[in-house]
Amino acid sequence: TPYFMVHSQYDLFAVSMNLWGHYWIAHKFTKGDLTWAEAYRRMIVDYLPEPPMGSGKVIFSPACYFHCILTVPRFWVTSANNSGLAATLRLWLNQPQDTAGRIYDTCKGFNCGFHEQYMPKTQIRKHRRLSEATQTNGGPGELAKPTVSIHSLEMRPQMIVQI
Repeated sequence: TPYFMVHSQYDLFAVSMNLWGHYWIAHKFTKGDLTWAEAYRRMIVDYLPEPPMGSGKVIFSPACYFHCILTVPRFWVTSANNSGLAATLRLWLNQPQDTAGRIYDTCKGFNCGFHEQYMPKTQIRKHRRLSEATQTNGGPGELAKPTVSIHSLEMRPQMIVQI
């Protein structure tokens, strides 16, 4: 079965959960934390599968400190080993049988695959976040108000609805 797997070498969720016991984006890293993150990265690179050519299986692994990259604007500028995520995914969606392999960053240092100067400047007009939309108490067939902290709502990508 063809698949397209994206796994950050410094997965934010995995690193923060293992180091601090909860999802914590803005936490400062100690030298020991960075040592652990580098060991985690080596383990990810070692254990990600190597799909055979013609299998339609792609492993895309940038050396970035993020989680759920497919849901945020950074998706459009993410790359691994000079291959853009959006372009690679587009190719795979159009020709999965002709696309296979493991694409991963080999740069050195924590979050070395992230290049902030390429971040898109997105503007959202006439939209509002789903979490701000009118919601009910979760009766039959109704949306319930999310039970996530304000901090996590600010830091993670939001679904938007056009109004």
